[in-house]
Amino acid sequence: MNKKAMTAQELEEGERIVERNQKMIEDLAQAFSWKYGFEIRVDDIGGALFMLWEDKRELFWELDLLDIDYTYEEAFDALKEIDFVLYKQEIETPYELIEDIPLMQRKVLVKVKGAIWKINLYDPDPFPSHPHAHQLEENIKLDLRNGKCFRRRE
Repeated sequence: MNKKAMTAQELEEGERIVERNQKMIEDLAQAFSWKYGFEIRVDDIGGALFMLWEDKRELFWELDLLDIDYTYEEAFDALKEIDFVLYKQEIETPYELIEDIPLMQRKVLVKVKGAIWKINLYDPDPFPSHPHAHQLEENIKLDLRNGKCFRRRE
């Protein structure tokens, strides 16, 4: 897949958006903490916005909230739908139920600079390390011991 290189100006704009959105999420956490009278953390705000906007804004994971364009007012209004008393309530799940969900224990997706990496703890292929990461779009494997990348030959 051909991707054009980003200009310095595009990189700076992307960094500005990420910093703005991070600050906005921090401010929302503070505002909702004050509103509810108990701590609402940044990850609570991020999780709630992701839950609300995942389909509508085609988000892949929670950190995509740092890359998209939205206003404080838009996020605040959306978060009014969340009852943070219920949202923050812990639910105990018996281990017997969790052990039947192998993907929760074995796989993770990580997004770095727009690239999505998949790490599978029990990948049957031990090359180049165990475990290692796959960047599927570019057909690259990442050795998690030393950071070296390998491209699969066609």
